[in-house]
Amino acid sequence: FPSHDNPHRKYSRRKSLKLKDTQANRRHAIKVAKTYKTDFIPSDFIDADRKYILFSDALKEYLALKPFRQSTKDIYTKSGNYLTQSCGDKFVNEYTIRDYIKLISLFNRLGVTQNTKSIYTRQLHALWNYFIKIKLAEENIIEVIRPEVSVIRSIEPKELIKILNGLKRNKLHYAFIYLLANTGVRVSTLVQLQWEDIDWQRKIIILRNVKVKGTPFTIPLVPKFKDLF
Repeated sequence: FPSHDNPHRKYSRRKSLKLKDTQANRRHAIKVAKTYKTDFIPSDFIDADRKYILFSDALKEYLALKPFRQSTKDIYTKSGNYLTQSCGDKFVNEYTIRDYIKLISLFNRLGVTQNTKSIYTRQLHALWNYFIKIKLAEENIIEVIRPEVSVIRSIEPKELIKILNGLKRNKLHYAFIYLLANTGVRVSTLVQLQWEDIDWQRKIIILRNVKVKGTPFTIPLVPKFKDLF
């Protein structure tokens, strides 16, 4: 009960944060309570309609709800780590456009490429749209950076012939470049090729797309490839 000399002294009151009763949310509630002084007046109570959840926990909940592939989850996690590295792990509703600027500054210091910035900001932008949907945030502070348009440079057939002729002294290099030029596979995929991946009877070569979890695919073992091997 309030005393006569100070009507707010020893005044206590509970107000719901409207969160599920979980251990994580109980920890959040304790942290919220600690941010306020013990001698506050009733008008200082936090808004019960606003949820107070740390960004790291909100990101984990988001990834647990969405049926993303692990590779996509890894990108979300990495982009989230960059955000907390630049601004700290705060309640979602505490982030502002200034934090976004700090994130971009960190990217610039680390030398992150334009296209990589585009990927991370696109993921964070989608994440913030989810935060807005569940009322963790009021506005999207993440602006998606446009990717650079890559200019495809092709090698003229005459130039390719010159390159291959120059490599004929080294059979390994010649075979490697010839396979790249005539199959279009990634360097990382061809590097992983093993002898057991060559099916001499069925006349096929089994390759694995390293970038997509080693997804296998086949190409025909044409006579020229057979001679190279």
